[in-house]
Amino acid sequence: MKNLKLSIIAAAYNEWENVRNFFNFWLYQDYANYEIVIVDDWSKDNTLEIIQQYCAMAPDKIRLVRNDKNRWVGYARYNGYLHATWAVLKFSDTDIAEDYPMQKDLVSRLMKPFNDDDAVDAVYIDYYPYFDDKNIVRSLENFYYYSPVIKSPANLESLRIPSSHMPTLFRNKKIDLSWIQDIKNGEDRFIAVEFLKESKKNALSHWNIVLDVNNKTIKELFERYFKYGKNSLWILKSNKKLFISHLIKPMIITVLILLFIIWLIIGNILLISPFILLYLCLLLLTIKWSLYYKKTRGLFLFKIIGFWPFFLISRYVSVFVGLLDMLLLQLKT
Repeated sequence: MKNLKLSIIAAAYNEWENVRNFFNFWLYQDYANYEIVIVDDWSKDNTLEIIQQYCAMAPDKIRLVRNDKNRWVGYARYNGYLHATWAVLKFSDTDIAEDYPMQKDLVSRLMKPFNDDDAVDAVYIDYYPYFDDKNIVRSLENFYYYSPVIKSPANLESLRIPSSHMPTLFRNKKIDLSWIQDIKNGEDRFIAVEFLKESKKNALSHWNIVLDVNNKTIKELFERYFKYGKNSLWILKSNKKLFISHLIKPMIITVLILLFIIWLIIGNILLISPFILLYLCLLLLTIKWSLYYKKTRGLFLFKIIGFWPFFLISRYVSVFVGLLDMLLLQLKT
């Protein structure tokens, strides 16, 4: 079996509370062929000092890159990408220990699809055992988000196996990510889209135990989607088809919501029919999705019928509001 080299890329800005746990997590893996490229984005606390301590402890594993000034996370990830030269890439957050309990064989399992098959270009994570309503909706949303850029039917099939997360490892194909450096939020999705556009075959890494405590409430998820909307204009630089799919769609759904509200006021049945059609479409997609994943079979039917489609509708409205906020800001400047 192959033992390909992995570059783990992380950006750090004022992360003194997380960076020790980050290194303690990645440095004790049982997979030998990997490096950590960490970019300090001109931190104002003692993050840099802590990173330097770990660099001295593991000079063969850690490479420190420092931006010339504070440039936000998009530039930091891009800078780390420029310094990562090994065969496979993983973009990691510094608060990784909040998402994953210690798993010494995590890298081995993540790298297994690459080591087993030369054709694999991207790997998804299958989350276990944390799989509740919010993660189901996130998995559905990722299916809708990435499917427009998938070229191969085999890749689309692998995306239908919901991982509740975006693809997380990529074969290093020296893709041009220079435009990513200007993005201040949501850059990980754009990076994933760029690599998926060039991927020939996707794979799934199974049984990765996660905690996923970052999005505890529905309100926090909507705030997250609002930020996606604010950054949606960057999709134009990546893929026009994706731009149309994920900007026009929230606009249409928001208009249908407004028609529904008008129907509640004036009672014209013709106004509610498009909204009913929208709900039925999302319901059918949700049922189709749930059939692919055995973990959903034990959930109550009313959640499939009543919760997930309306959550997706609300998600798109949040994205639309974020996009509108960004457009108004652009007009003012």
